[in-house]
Amino acid sequence: MPIGPGPTAHPPPNETSSAPWYRVSAYAVSPTDYDEHADIPGRARFMLHVVDAGDGWAIRRGNRCLNFRGQFEFEPPPASRTADFLHRCRFTEQAALLRARHFIDDVTVGGHNFQTYVKQFREEMRQKARIELKDRARHSALFSRWARQGRSA
Repeated sequence: MPIGPGPTAHPPPNETSSAPWYRVSAYAVSPTDYDEHADIPGRARFMLHVVDAGDGWAIRRGNRCLNFRGQFEFEPPPASRTADFLHRCRFTEQAALLRARHFIDDVTVGGHNFQTYVKQFREEMRQKARIELKDRARHSALFSRWARQGRSA
């Protein structure tokens, strides 16, 4: 994901202008090789979201946000956020994007990061395919035996 300097609004809103404009308010940050594994169920659980929270940029994962120590903590509702919380968990847009990219490959679900999750999923699918192949071979042999017995009777 290229990260470079750039405006978050283009063009900036102008009270006298009726021209349309846009403002980036969120980014989705995905782990390395995320798009190469579109068939992996539940892969979205490994994503981080960098969002303009109104009081700075937050790096979110569900109802938790990343603080400057690299730990996820519960994000209270806006009215309950203390100055200390905002100091720990809010960044500039650029800093939030860089920090999210730094941490994304370390995000874990059930003790696995995305890469180990993919490997485990692929191995489970290979084992399942092997079992299905053995079952088909066994059923085929049983059917052949049954068919031969039926012809000889």
